[in-house]
Amino acid sequence: MGSANNTPSREPWTKGKIIGQKAPFKVKDIWALRVR
Repeated sequence: MGSANNTPSREPWTKGKIIGQKAPFKVKDIWALRVR
């Protein structure tokens, strides 16, 4: 038999996404939420 690692290489599902913690809200964004 051949090698077991014959799967085609796939791109990671997180490619192009920003990894890690999101930035906190800005004051402008908070007031936009409060007004609504």
